[in-house]
Amino acid sequence: MSLSCNGTSQGAQSASSLAALSGRSLITVAFWYKGTLANDDDMLIEYTANGITTDGGFGVLGNDSGVSKVAAFVRGTASNSNSITGTNPSSSAWHHFTLLYDISLTVANDQAKIYVDGTATPTTNFGGSTSTGTFVSSVLNVMCRNGASLFADGEIADLAIWGGATVLSGSEVTSLQTARANTVRTSDLLYYWPLTSSATATTGSINLTLVGSPSFTADPPALPGIQTLTPATDITTTGWTATGGTGTFASTMDETVADDTDYATSPSNPTSSVLEVKLTGGIDPASSTGHQVQYRIASVSAATSSVLVSLYQGTTLIASETRTSVPSAPTDYSMTLTGTQADSITDYTDLRIRFTATAT
Repeated sequence: MSLSCNGTSQGAQSASSLAALSGRSLITVAFWYKGTLANDDDMLIEYTANGITTDGGFGVLGNDSGVSKVAAFVRGTASNSNSITGTNPSSSAWHHFTLLYDISLTVANDQAKIYVDGTATPTTNFGGSTSTGTFVSSVLNVMCRNGASLFADGEIADLAIWGGATVLSGSEVTSLQTARANTVRTSDLLYYWPLTSSATATTGSINLTLVGSPSFTADPPALPGIQTLTPATDITTTGWTATGGTGTFASTMDETVADDTDYATSPSNPTSSVLEVKLTGGIDPASSTGHQVQYRIASVSAATSSVLVSLYQGTTLIASETRTSVPSAPTDYSMTLTGTQADSITDYTDLRIRFTATAT
């Protein structure tokens, strides 16, 4: 459930410039990362071709060669850059990074804040001067510099960028440890890439383009603090066809990394045709946030189509949404539960997903 890069030639870049960042003076960036930090200057995230020398950029390095520490840097449009360093986290383990960039502040050491696993890292101003100005519209680089150098090794997932009148608060940063990023301050979320099975953006509409053919891995099967429940048992399958799998419809959909060689297909030109599967059992997280249904669907040989996707506890409807004009290529979607919907779940061992397909 993460994008895995080899540290020598692999990474990703946004398919186009992130125009929503242009003119802003403060943003928040967050992601999960697991790597060895064996290379000097592992570029985890960088905005613009070079966020240190290009106006309007920012980024974060693991194991900065000058100080052997994690380093966050920012450069405003007034051609002045600022770098902040903090202690490297342990290697080969999942860690959550949150970077708070605010170049409206006048104290250099306040313009970039580094949170690791929800805790603010003591930082030191490493170089440059107080940045001023704003960010620009440019390309985001992931696990590399400009798709050509400073490749980082390891895995990255749940990458998000927020705008807003303020950066995320301490409590919001803490909540990111146990909730998907696209469930936190959704009103200011500008871009979100789950990076669980594809480089598709589910917020912001700008996908990532893979560099050097990195892979998607199921290690770990779930991000720390997050349960992943997958299809386990068939409930209703009348008229549907299973391709691949191990003899059940649930087994065609139970992977945590998408595999389009096994799938379930509705009857031809269906009318309210139902496929329902029961999920693996979970435990009550004692939280009203971070509940998300993720699914992948495609339409075949239909002029128009719709799929009603519903989450049930037994026979009780918890939440649903309808996707219309479903594309012909397999496409990732997600449905985030409200607090009220999440609280209505009382038995995490009896959750079911129901797909109701209609085509004309």
